[in-house]
Amino acid sequence: MRLVLFLPSFDAGGAQRQFAQLAQGLARRGHQVSCVALVPGGPYWGRLEADPGVRLVALHGRTAPGRLGLGRQWLASAGLLRRELRRDRPDVLYSALHAANLVAWLAARGGRTVPVAWGLRAARQDLSWRRRLPYALCAMLSPSVDLLVANSAAGLADHRASLYRTRNAAVVPNGIDVASFRPDPGGRARVRGEWGVPDEVPLVGLVGRLVPVKDHPTFLRAARILAGRTEARFVCVGGGAAARRLELEEEARRLGLGDRLLWAGERADMADVLNALDILCLPSRSEAFPNALAEAMACGVPCVATPVGDVPDILGSTGRLVPVGDPEALAAALHELLQLPASWRRALGVEACERIRQRYAVERMIEATERVLGGVVAHRAGARVQPAGAPSVIDRGQAP
Repeated sequence: MRLVLFLPSFDAGGAQRQFAQLAQGLARRGHQVSCVALVPGGPYWGRLEADPGVRLVALHGRTAPGRLGLGRQWLASAGLLRRELRRDRPDVLYSALHAANLVAWLAARGGRTVPVAWGLRAARQDLSWRRRLPYALCAMLSPSVDLLVANSAAGLADHRASLYRTRNAAVVPNGIDVASFRPDPGGRARVRGEWGVPDEVPLVGLVGRLVPVKDHPTFLRAARILAGRTEARFVCVGGGAAARRLELEEEARRLGLGDRLLWAGERADMADVLNALDILCLPSRSEAFPNALAEAMACGVPCVATPVGDVPDILGSTGRLVPVGDPEALAAALHELLQLPASWRRALGVEACERIRQRYAVERMIEATERVLGGVVAHRAGARVQPAGAPSVIDRGQAP
């Protein structure tokens, strides 16, 4: 197949990492892959630049089209993407994130010139008000899209509840790079040494952007409860707006967490960071497929999480689920795991690691995506035979 994968950028982010892994995996399988972004740069752009099997295109050169009105910016980007489609003549255009999906639809003239597949990544509750406009426009246009690809069953259900309609939809869970995210005592020792946390001191971490949906306040309140019962220390890993961080730091001071809490900011060495933890905490109010949870599990770290999105399916019986917004329940679940003998906690970690390897390894994501995109190409060619194995992935609904 000739494929064009389109994102706003290949900067740091879950969708960017998944598309970079997908592009390289499909290229290894013999497909011709072009990755198109609005602007160059970012860690995954650099990764793809080093891969001779992937062609890279930046529509706007070094800078995006400035502070244009959103409609004009979308149209300008769609015109440039349409030019690339004429050059590449792909069998399918696969985009992700709502604004990029809208630009892809415009560039492909509603799928009339090239089949269009949309990747659905975020749950509706994750969206800022500025992102709700492209979300709503995409819902209106979705009946003309060839395929919707959600990274979680919960995310697909959420989009359908928001009037997303298409004849074909698929759930392809995110793929975890289990070669990179794995138990690593050396990485654990390095990061703990950097943070000044002895190996015998329990360390509980929250990994996520400093945004309301991640519910850092509940984590901080649970940490305050747990600090009175154990010697545990706590860490928040992830970037965000400076004002939000100041707000959360003030809450931590009010709770008296002091030097029991670290603010680690954004990190490039996430596998080592996750290995440094004894427990990962995911108190989110909304998720689709949380990469941090699956990556921690792949590193053999037991997890406590809220039952949002596909979290229950990912976690299985390897960790604990707690209600959203309940710091007492969160503290109790964390305390329960910390009170387990170390050998029992390690056994939970081993089970978690094996679960991710069996169910969510990146090669499974690449294979499933290849299958469903191949199905789109076959359908356009008039071959309506469903690809082998597809019933476990494809969910065929009826457009209204």
